[in-house]
Amino acid sequence: MSKICKTFSLLVVSLMLMQGAAATYVSADSDPNSETSSSTTSSSESNSSINTPSNSNEPSNNSSTTTTSQETPSEQVNEPVIIPPPIIPIPPFPTFPTFPTFPPMPPFPTLPPIPTPTITPLMQLNQAVAVREAETVLSILKDTDLLNQPEAFSELTDQEQKTVAATLVQLTPRSGSYNEDQVQFIVDISINILLGYRLDYRDMASALNNIYDQVIVKGANLFSEEEFEQFKRAADFYLKANQADQQLIAYIAQFTSVAMDTESAVGLMFTLSEEFPSINQAKTVNEILNNLNLYQMLQMQYQILLANNPGLSLQESPLKLDQIVTLSTNAEQQQLAEWMLSERPDGGYEKIKDIQRAFDLFFAPPAPKVTADDTANVVIGADETMEYSKDNGATWNKFSETDRFEGNQKIVVRVRAKGNTPIWKWTTLTFTSNTPTPNPGGNTGGGGSTTTPTSTPAPTTNQQQIVVDVNGANGTNLTKTPITRTTETNGTIKDLVKMTEAIAKESVEKAKQLNMNTARIVIPDTKDAVSETRIEVPKAAVKELNDGSLKLEISTENVVISVPTNSIAGFDQDLYFRVVPLKQESQRQEVEERAKKEQLIQQIAPNTNVRVLARPVEIDTNMQSREVTLTLPLRGSLPTDPAARQQALDNLAIYIEHSDGTKELIQGKLVQLADNSEGIEFTVTKFSTFTLVVVDGLKASQGTHQPYIQGFGEDFRPDAFVTRAQMAAMLARNIPTEGAAGSADSVSYKDVSTTHWATGEIQKAQSAGFMNGMSNTQFAPEGSITRAQMATIAYRWMQQQQAIATNVNGTEVSFTDVSADLWAADAIAYVQSTGLMVGYNDGTFKPDSKLTRAEAVKVLNVLFNRTPLTGAATTSFIDVPATHWAYADIEAAAQK
Repeated sequence: MSKICKTFSLLVVSLMLMQGAAATYVSADSDPNSETSSSTTSSSESNSSINTPSNSNEPSNNSSTTTTSQETPSEQVNEPVIIPPPIIPIPPFPTFPTFPTFPPMPPFPTLPPIPTPTITPLMQLNQAVAVREAETVLSILKDTDLLNQPEAFSELTDQEQKTVAATLVQLTPRSGSYNEDQVQFIVDISINILLGYRLDYRDMASALNNIYDQVIVKGANLFSEEEFEQFKRAADFYLKANQADQQLIAYIAQFTSVAMDTESAVGLMFTLSEEFPSINQAKTVNEILNNLNLYQMLQMQYQILLANNPGLSLQESPLKLDQIVTLSTNAEQQQLAEWMLSERPDGGYEKIKDIQRAFDLFFAPPAPKVTADDTANVVIGADETMEYSKDNGATWNKFSETDRFEGNQKIVVRVRAKGNTPIWKWTTLTFTSNTPTPNPGGNTGGGGSTTTPTSTPAPTTNQQQIVVDVNGANGTNLTKTPITRTTETNGTIKDLVKMTEAIAKESVEKAKQLNMNTARIVIPDTKDAVSETRIEVPKAAVKELNDGSLKLEISTENVVISVPTNSIAGFDQDLYFRVVPLKQESQRQEVEERAKKEQLIQQIAPNTNVRVLARPVEIDTNMQSREVTLTLPLRGSLPTDPAARQQALDNLAIYIEHSDGTKELIQGKLVQLADNSEGIEFTVTKFSTFTLVVVDGLKASQGTHQPYIQGFGEDFRPDAFVTRAQMAAMLARNIPTEGAAGSADSVSYKDVSTTHWATGEIQKAQSAGFMNGMSNTQFAPEGSITRAQMATIAYRWMQQQQAIATNVNGTEVSFTDVSADLWAADAIAYVQSTGLMVGYNDGTFKPDSKLTRAEAVKVLNVLFNRTPLTGAATTSFIDVPATHWAYADIEAAAQK
């Protein structure tokens, strides 16, 4: 190749030289004015003239050899001088080597034809998703075998199916395409959410908890971390919200679906964020006000929708905030927002009704300005807009002109509710007995004799004032408070203790100085003569204790009552406790006989012996639904022998007879009292008769058990409605091994997929005969359990697990809303007769009302022989504090 390049270079140079010579030739011949000199020269000179041509107008320097001839112009002949180009020899081209001869190529083999690629349903779906063709996606879901369980999809309405298809388009992964597991996941979640839309918004909120739990559990393994972030953010936001916010989210979702865009019904549930208008999460007054206005607008929009669509399938707004329009100035609206912010508890308003109540109370009238005329026994300033109560708010009576308040009594007066104006604060008035003026007798006149009337003196009561200590936690005296000890005509002794505002304030100040957190009123009764002790703490004194973060403790010979600061907080009325010890042996025997016959105890330890320890005590108070810790002294009632003592402690419990007819058997913990004696400590939120009992075989009946409730992370959600799937799971976890095998009659339900979290538990509960489906094909796992269904489950359990006689023929159901032909009448009759479930004060059972998770656990604990657990070292769930009415039952279900 280098030789070819050199040859090519020489050829180019030669062509360039030839081009230059031709140019010279053309230049000389083309000038008509040029003259030529002829001379005889040698060949060398001729050669030199080629390189340097002479000019006829310049003198020649070679005079010795040049001769000039002149001719006339007519005879002159101009002949061109032809100068031949130089001849440059061209080297010969090199000889190329001869290429070898290659053998002939063999023929190519015949290839099989290329098959046409098969387009799978998944590929078709991804192509449709890429161009956002929801209709095509829908046809693929309906007409192909892409889905694992097409029956569940086919049972949706046409509009719901369109929504599922639209959701697949809306939630396309960042990669631009789905795999089959991702498609199934989106479809399953969409179906469950759409089924939730069919429910009451409160039931939908409960169902969404389970749905979002499944999103967290399953979704993380199906998508990349970046793709899953949207799902996780929405699920975390919802699961961390309390009941009020969850229900408002569900309602807004339903409202949006009906009023605006049905096809975004599912996608909307994955766009939840801090932008949600939450009154609980608002941090400023302006945020609260904006959110209140938004919900008020939502209420107005509902009314407009209802007017235009009388058959609207949407519930009324859960918040009634129309009174906002009565606030005519910005300052008034700001005051409302500040009120809502100040009234909001730590952790937010737990229920929607709490938000509503706080809102209504802003518009409520203050306590009426009335006074007591103790002479005329009337209330001054009262009118027909007010009402009064003689039993501290339990019952109320409208004022009339004839009302008189004679004798020693205390009444409370408040403004009656009217329209949207709620009832709120009341004024307390005290009336005392009037001393009658004695009749001195007199002269009858007419000169007759004077008669002095005689009478038998009426029995009188004896009162004495005793001053007792108010101490700190370690016995250090803080102040003193008086006790009025009254001995009645029949010899009964009653104590009345009043902690005034001044005494409470002094206690707080002294406790702060001594770095103490308890104000303990010690009420002595060394002779054990007092039959009743009443402790009264006026509202102002309660406020002093609250402001000073002081715990109140009342120590009597029969019980120690401890009221923590969180129970005192927000208690906006006079506080009282009434303690009546049952001292008579006959009273103790009556309680013991009732305990022996109590079905609750017999179910835990059938045909067992029950004996009362120490002294039963009745406690009454107006502090209900708030945590109060009680300690009952054992009063030396335990055996002295160590083995017998331990056996008694192992089987010791507190038998509680509530005033509403319900019974409880809970266990407390052994503690040492201030005088070094022993007592049993436990926590309650309802007050009745409390008795220490030893139930032989109690510990053995409990055995060892595993938790059967798990909750939702740190939350239990006690007020959420229990779902059918959750009930099946709780039952299945307590079914003995011998009863766990599936029966030949087991049913597979179309709405319970193989991937459903409770598939196995539902099968187990159904096979054991405790739960049935709503039909042969539908179980409704996210549906709620009603009270009638709970009664039926309990009835079946007791029939099978306890092998008891459950013949209820002849047992009449006394509830006004349970007819004899109701499908669950027998079961309701049974649970009523055994005390497993009770009715309401109005005589109803409410069989169709839904059961909360806390209510379900309380019934199930009896079925599973689990004694309520108080005094746990740590609480299992942050939303079930010791103040919660079902705390002990939930702890018993959650701990080993």
